[in-house]
Amino acid sequence: MSAGQKYFRRTTDASPAKDSVNATAVALTQPPHTPIVDTSLTAASTLTRKVDDNTVGPLGLSLVYSPVEEPTTDFIFVHGLGGGSRKTWSKTPSPDHFWPQQWLPLEPVFQKVRIHTYGYSCDWTKRNLDICNVHDFGKGLLSEISTSPLLADAETPLVLVGHSMGGLVIKKAYILARQNALYRPIAKRFHTIYFLATPHRGSDSAQLLNNLLRVAGLSRAYIADLQRGSLNSQSINDEFRQYSGDVQLWSFYELRKTSAGIFNALIVDPESATLGYDGERQTPIDANHRSICKFDSPTNPNYRVLLQSFSTTIRDIETSRLEFMERQRRDQFKKFEQYLMVPESPENDLISFQDTLVPGTCDWLLSREKFTQWQDFSSYGPTLFWLRGQPGGGKSTLASHVINHLQKASQQCSYFFFKRGDKFKMRLGDCFRSLAFQMGLADPQVLEKLLRMRNEGVGIDGDDVRSLWRKVFEAGVLAVTPSAPERYWVIDGLDECSSDGSALSFLLLKLEDATSLRVFITSRESEELESCAQRLHMHDGRTYCERLSPSDTLADMDTLIRTRMETWTMWDERDRAALGAKILVKSSGSFLWSVLVLDRMILAHGKEQINRVLEEMPSEMESTPGIPENKPLAKSNLTWGSAEQIGKLSASFPVPT
Repeated sequence: MSAGQKYFRRTTDASPAKDSVNATAVALTQPPHTPIVDTSLTAASTLTRKVDDNTVGPLGLSLVYSPVEEPTTDFIFVHGLGGGSRKTWSKTPSPDHFWPQQWLPLEPVFQKVRIHTYGYSCDWTKRNLDICNVHDFGKGLLSEISTSPLLADAETPLVLVGHSMGGLVIKKAYILARQNALYRPIAKRFHTIYFLATPHRGSDSAQLLNNLLRVAGLSRAYIADLQRGSLNSQSINDEFRQYSGDVQLWSFYELRKTSAGIFNALIVDPESATLGYDGERQTPIDANHRSICKFDSPTNPNYRVLLQSFSTTIRDIETSRLEFMERQRRDQFKKFEQYLMVPESPENDLISFQDTLVPGTCDWLLSREKFTQWQDFSSYGPTLFWLRGQPGGGKSTLASHVINHLQKASQQCSYFFFKRGDKFKMRLGDCFRSLAFQMGLADPQVLEKLLRMRNEGVGIDGDDVRSLWRKVFEAGVLAVTPSAPERYWVIDGLDECSSDGSALSFLLLKLEDATSLRVFITSRESEELESCAQRLHMHDGRTYCERLSPSDTLADMDTLIRTRMETWTMWDERDRAALGAKILVKSSGSFLWSVLVLDRMILAHGKEQINRVLEEMPSEMESTPGIPENKPLAKSNLTWGSAEQIGKLSASFPVPT
């Protein structure tokens, strides 16, 4: 005799007739439980595992599994008539058979799924009068979800799994949520409902059970809800149909009859176990009404069918979540871009200078002691590394190389290339907004901070350098604890900034004191910038100035010319060497001039045209067609290499004998 039968016998008349009735009624809803011996998990596996006394399971909403990662979905299992929050989902009283807790979390697809059970009082064997019905149980489920500290304020989609009457309880909870504005946020989270042998249209077995209970002197309102054709069932179906289009529906129906004493029949036939709605997925299960939700092992075919269905739902939710996040990201990006007024991606400038980079060039700078100290946040190196040199000397190319170097080292690097003549790249305000834009894209916390500033109406559209620095950086970007502790800025062509000397001095002093940043700047030599430099604290090492000379880039120019000329098959090695020497001499140490003349030579046809390009290319780049307007160069600036250096340049291309 089962535990349920023994309990029923103690709480009813000892009449043999009633005992027979009660035993049959118990068998309709409660499976026999047999303890098992655990032989698989711990060092003490040879001992019989103690069976939990609470084999039925607790009432209310109970958390049975919480993933390590932030959950993206919540599953809630709701039992049926005569079941329990644990018993319904366990083949035996052993904890090992409680599959929502023991098996599902081991499946990779459930690694971001939180799992709950819901228990309610539907033990019709209890002697006390019970006037609750499906409406009350549904209201209780909805109330528990709305007050749960884990679920109430969450935004995770809800997947509910109901066995037998549990499916009706879920339907009623969803209907109530849709009909009450207070619960609509929860209603919107209902994603999928799984019905396991749920009597949507009632069951003839419920009528039999109700008759048996009357013989025993008992009455249960919720059993009347389960009878075929009951008004409550019809009402629930009519209301549910109005809202069912917003949830995914899976219905599983039993194929095997349930035997209980003289009783042997399908508890819920396929017609009643399915809704017949558009989009409903219907699946037969080779099980009876009890075993449709109880399995002996994770390899059980019926369990695998359910698991595959659950997996489909979880993947759908994950796909929708990623699509939503992408839409949200694009929307944020658009607002962010409009707020900071960044007209184009800074990558365009970077790519244009990277075209002049060839393997092996510019590495000399990275090996300089002061540069390695500057890059190393753990050292007492300079905060500000300032590279100054003559026009066309390769400063922008070096800046792009530094950016590549930092990015390859997975460092958070933002950059800006000043360009005289480009109205979006001349002012310090443009620089500030671009750097903040890049930092926001690289760091979600910075992005959140800047978007919050936007929503609060903090204006950053002016050109007042001090105000912008205070708003964007002191109170904004630099006030946020960074996701990456090491952050770098690379600012190229500071001399082409249209802001006055006072603004430049302000910027340099702020950068020098910004201990959370490492800043690399390039510029030409100028009286204004020299005056700014004198105000910096070079004596205590916070700022370091490096002056670029032709000898620094000699090897780079040599490599660039040789690499570009390797594909000139109409020239033999001797002719290429001679031409390379001429280019080096005429360049007078100007990296930019060398790049431009090589670009024009590529378009020429034959040796004669190539030589003509070199002869006609003036040293005075201001008069050269096609030179960018933001690179005006004086003749004196182009011949900044000494005779000794020019000799070295020419000698770097020895003519083969």
